[in-house]
Amino acid sequence: MVKMRSRARIGSWLVAASLAASLCLATGVLAQTASPEATPEVLVRPPLVLGVAIDEAGMGQADLQRSQDLVLALLDKLPEGSQIMIGSFSGEKRIVLPPTADRALVTATMAGFEAGASGVALPDGLFDMVEYLGAQDFAARALLLFSAGRVREGDLQFEDPLNAATSKGVPIFALALGQGDGKLLRRIAKITGGEYVRLEVADAAMLAQSIAPREGSASSSAASSRSPEPPLPTPTPKAATGLLGAAAIFFSLGGLLMLGIVVLLIRRMSAPETPRAAAPGLPQPSLSLSLSLPRKDALSLSPDAPAGMADDDIALEKTLVVNANPTLRALSGPGAGKNFPLSATGHTTLGRSRRSDIVVPEDGASAQHCRIDREGDSYVVHDLGSTNGTWVNDARTERAVLQHGDRLKVGGTVFMVSLFGDRS
Repeated sequence: MVKMRSRARIGSWLVAASLAASLCLATGVLAQTASPEATPEVLVRPPLVLGVAIDEAGMGQADLQRSQDLVLALLDKLPEGSQIMIGSFSGEKRIVLPPTADRALVTATMAGFEAGASGVALPDGLFDMVEYLGAQDFAARALLLFSAGRVREGDLQFEDPLNAATSKGVPIFALALGQGDGKLLRRIAKITGGEYVRLEVADAAMLAQSIAPREGSASSSAASSRSPEPPLPTPTPKAATGLLGAAAIFFSLGGLLMLGIVVLLIRRMSAPETPRAAAPGLPQPSLSLSLSLPRKDALSLSPDAPAGMADDDIALEKTLVVNANPTLRALSGPGAGKNFPLSATGHTTLGRSRRSDIVVPEDGASAQHCRIDREGDSYVVHDLGSTNGTWVNDARTERAVLQHGDRLKVGGTVFMVSLFGDRS
């Protein structure tokens, strides 16, 4: 017993010595690397493309003039190289001015809007503008929405443009006008990562800071300058610092390894002896568990099961197919990862229209794209005259019987057919 205690005491000393050496080396590395001469690099704001969406419904002439003044003031506050795109909810074209930095073009385009004009529903126009912005090759993108937040009937659901903006990294900054409570516009800004501001109190400098915040720290003079600043010289690290850091890491790992070995030795010396195995011929303790079920109530997992069991398996699989809840699982597109049930008695419609059973909010999908009917024990897909066609396993088809595991493509969304339902 005394010998065991002595070994444990020696092991404790070794552990303490290893930890102390590791801490000393780590402290020395931190002291060498924390050089007061190092200065953080000043990072300027990257250029961005700012979409301006003008919802003329419910907008007066004074609101329209204030919106134009705010956009022109923003053009001077955005980072160098930024551009502005202008979109409209009225008329046939959603994008009335592609991205540009030309102040004259922005002024002329804004002057062409008509206060109070009606157009497409807010979700429909917003979705087209978000899709356009998401395809622009800029380091940052944002959308400025001028709207009274009036809801009108359209083809898309309210969540469709918000999901697209979230997935494409396009925050929406909602500038509310009129006398409404702004609940709809507040939700748009919150979900997409933007901000909600009343138009009458909006400030160009404040909006520019929120839309394109400066990365890193900078002085006040740099914040007011449009030209990029020359980078500050970066101090060259000393060679001794790198060598000392490598040595510290090496010895720290060695100390941890020694700590583990010592702990194992202490446990080994302190553990009681394992009882020896019983002599041959003596009865050994055993524990057995058996489960016996009637053949009609259970499936045998034994390799020597009767040959007739294969027929039972086939019957059981057919029963699963009949009683399953078949689904379409979206593998891509806005609803990727979601399961959409198929009607077991009637038909299921797919398309861009919000009246479809499964809404596919993409430009490549037609409003009424295709329909899946239950015909006997099969599910059959019918194309409804879509523009881009209905595809099953990379083959365009007008009518096809769906099999388990088939891939159905509608627009840019690919669904996987699961006739056995969602088993995840």
